Amino acid sequence: MKVKLLIFSCFLFIGFANCTGANFGNTIGATPNTNPTKNYGFVLGLSPLVTKGAYLIHSGDIPGQIGFGAEANLTGTACSRSILNLIAFGDSSLAAAKENGKINKIAAVNYEQFAILEGVYHSFCTVITGSAGSSTPSSTIPVLSADPNLTPKKR
Repeated sequence: MKVKLLIFSCFLFIGFANCTGANFGNTIGATPNTNPTKNYGFVLGLSPLVTKGAYLIHSGDIPGQIGFGAEANLTGTACSRSILNLIAFGDSSLAAAKENGKINKIAAVNYEQFAILEGVYHSFCTVITGSAGSSTPSSTIPVLSADPNLTPKKR
């Protein structure tokens, strides 16, 4: 009896701790989404794709962060995909998008997603624009260094 209660408690904790895509916390309005995209983690029927439309097919572009001091003359894209919410593959990280576009300085980040039936097929892409310029500080940007008089002396 104690073992069954322990197992049930573990599953209940996993559900509340967002270790699964759909969980109990979502039913009361809490959202685990840290992305700027729509949340696919809600239980079927409570998903914003059902209540606001786009349940069958959803396509969206979401603007992301904007970088500073970079021209937007190169584009890099990195995508990840999921099939039946069981098989996921790809790398949609900023590092992969920078590498694919041969970009050193990021000017802007955008996200693109496409989904069919909320989980049958889902594609998430990170699209960055930027330049191939050096990512090291230029000579016009002052580099701060510590004052040797304020640095504690070694004993």
